[in-house]
Amino acid sequence: MNASSKVTLYDMLAMVIPGFLLLLLFYAGFGWQFEIPVGMNELVAGILMFIACYTVGLIYHKAVEYLYNKAGFRNNKANIQKALEKFQINEGKSGIDKKSVLPVYYQTYYRLMKHNMLNSIPVLEAQVAYIRNMLPLMALYIIALCSCRFDFWSVNSCALAIILFIVAVILAVLLGKIQGKIYELIWEGYKYMNSNKKNQIIKQ
Repeated sequence: MNASSKVTLYDMLAMVIPGFLLLLLFYAGFGWQFEIPVGMNELVAGILMFIACYTVGLIYHKAVEYLYNKAGFRNNKANIQKALEKFQINEGKSGIDKKSVLPVYYQTYYRLMKHNMLNSIPVLEAQVAYIRNMLPLMALYIIALCSCRFDFWSVNSCALAIILFIVAVILAVLLGKIQGKIYELIWEGYKYMNSNKKNQIIKQ
């Protein structure tokens, strides 16, 4: 499986699964009911359900992305600077001051993209998007479970809420690790390009 197909898979998962979980939350937690119309083919119903999940997931994804950006979590300057400092300790001084960190970071990212040198970064970004989408959903499910919205499911709501909370904490830590890895890979690409300036392939 090549990188583009992996990204497409992660993109679909980041939309369809959250969309399905949102619909399930409204169905099971808030009493929404829906049935397959009489005479409708099950395959058609499945396709329509998939479209509904993807559409709801896409709207949800854009909303979470907007809030995530507004909160300053995406391309956070402090974390990018921290990754640069770590990179400098291991690899030597790069000569980038604090004011130029973000411009140089963006420039490097798009130079890498221009020359098809991002490698695993798009997959890591898709994983970040997937985890980022799942965390608010987990919070909603925990709230629903704690308010006994799922008491007719014959499950221990408190136990499931605790499990979801633990998984959410693990995912939040993993989200930070993956995002940090992306920053480091960008700076690694910066070093590579600047150490090979004579190579015409990687010139701006």
